[in-house]
Amino acid sequence: MIFKDSPHRRYNPLNGEWIIVSPQRSKRPWQAAAAKEATKMEDYDAKCFLCPGNQRSSLDDKTIQNPDYEDIFVFENDFPCLIDDGSMQPHDEDTNDSNISKHNFFKHQDIRGTCRVICYSKHHNLNLGDMPDASILNVINEWINQLQELGQKYAYVQIFESKGELVGCSSQHPHGQIWALDYIPHLVEQENKRQQSYNEQYNSNLLLDYLSEEELLGERIVMANDHWVVLVPYWAYWPYET
Repeated sequence: MIFKDSPHRRYNPLNGEWIIVSPQRSKRPWQAAAAKEATKMEDYDAKCFLCPGNQRSSLDDKTIQNPDYEDIFVFENDFPCLIDDGSMQPHDEDTNDSNISKHNFFKHQDIRGTCRVICYSKHHNLNLGDMPDASILNVINEWINQLQELGQKYAYVQIFESKGELVGCSSQHPHGQIWALDYIPHLVEQENKRQQSYNEQYNSNLLLDYLSEEELLGERIVMANDHWVVLVPYWAYWPYET
């Protein structure tokens, strides 16, 4: 079987879902394990790929250098899970090797998208939760900017942060990920359909109605203020799921 060496998604016939496969990601450098041995992180790490002024590792260009940024720095991921270079077919065009599987078990599709990295701060040892309120607000505003920009081109944009080696975080520098896809992931699509169906039935918003009832009960509220509510859903799979 010939495997694609570019980002694509593969079909799971058991549940009808597609999973993203990015073979080139295995080539990215790994600094997480080495960082565990240090008892205290310094404000600047000369070996860190994300610190200001340092050289980044890349699939094609070993001379990429970070600017001497002070606050937020956003750049295209050097080892992206998704690419959009014009060579991909539309994701709804299936590819299957009939010589291998007559039942279409090995179906896959090209996917298009982009991956960006957002460094929250120049300080190597400063987590998002430890930053001043004004700096956190700047990060949130940049999230909004990225959502608005990428949302004009792609069907789905997700901003997230991986913490720790076990979940695949390859650098200790405070940073997050921004992924944009040309399709809506299965789970998100199903949730959207459920909310749309609820709105058609009750002429109301599912999440806002649910939030109102949780606030009345007050049993699963973690914290709340005038703008945010953090709660553990009634249907949570994990004890600390929010």
